[in-house]
Amino acid sequence: MTLLLVVLVACWTAPGAAQASPEAAALRVESVVPLPQQPQEIDKAIIWYDDFNGPEKEYGEAEGKLDPAESFGGAGRSLACRYAKGEQGRGNRRLFFGDCPAGGKNVVRKGERFDEVYWRVYVKHQAGWTGGGEAKLSRATSLVAPDWNQAMIAHVWSSGLSLTLDPATGVAGEQIVTHGYNDFAHLHWLGNKPAASFPFSSPAESDWWICVESYAKLNTPGQKDGINRLWIDGRLETERTLAHATHAGSCGRPYPENASRVQGINQIRMQPGVVLRV
Repeated sequence: MTLLLVVLVACWTAPGAAQASPEAAALRVESVVPLPQQPQEIDKAIIWYDDFNGPEKEYGEAEGKLDPAESFGGAGRSLACRYAKGEQGRGNRRLFFGDCPAGGKNVVRKGERFDEVYWRVYVKHQAGWTGGGEAKLSRATSLVAPDWNQAMIAHVWSSGLSLTLDPATGVAGEQIVTHGYNDFAHLHWLGNKPAASFPFSSPAESDWWICVESYAKLNTPGQKDGINRLWIDGRLETERTLAHATHAGSCGRPYPENASRVQGINQIRMQPGVVLRV
């Protein structure tokens, strides 16, 4: 079992956004002071982490500047994802790792294979946020070729003011059927309900750091034990299992005779900046 601890993200509208109105709220932790020596720095189970408080780390893809005015630990920085009126939101990070056949020199822990991965992100919406859901927050995927053919995708997407899981498989029977990235014509969607109940993108939850954790596990060869889970602030909100699938390759990878050559989960994208504001 492998943990991927990822980034801190702050979502902001254009200047002049409304401020939050006083409302009764649940008990919250405003900030924490991390220990100088963090366990993820030496834990071999951690593929990658980025608290944005040191030198900028290199990603396969990076858009958006670091903001010194916001930090989960009370001091430091966060990735600012901005939503200007009439424009698509800006800000993302893409990480290649393991046995990813793309990414070139930017592949972390190159050559290793990861069948199950956790990823975590702390998100704060600007006080008074009224932009609704950001559409897409993160995704884990399995790239199986240099042209980015995908065996599976574990999406964490918006559902109204909350979040949901929307996994998809690029496998039919024992064959990869996708051609390139986001080949929607050949992806099989495994269901996006039920969604989480936590109002992640609501004005009432703005100006607080929210912990969003996700987990994806690929099928064991010959079994239907692949799973996808979502926690918000430590509470399991929703999950998808192969009980929802329609064929043996769903929510995972195919297992042909040369199963040892099939890739594991090898790319994470944090992208809380894709909704268009008008």
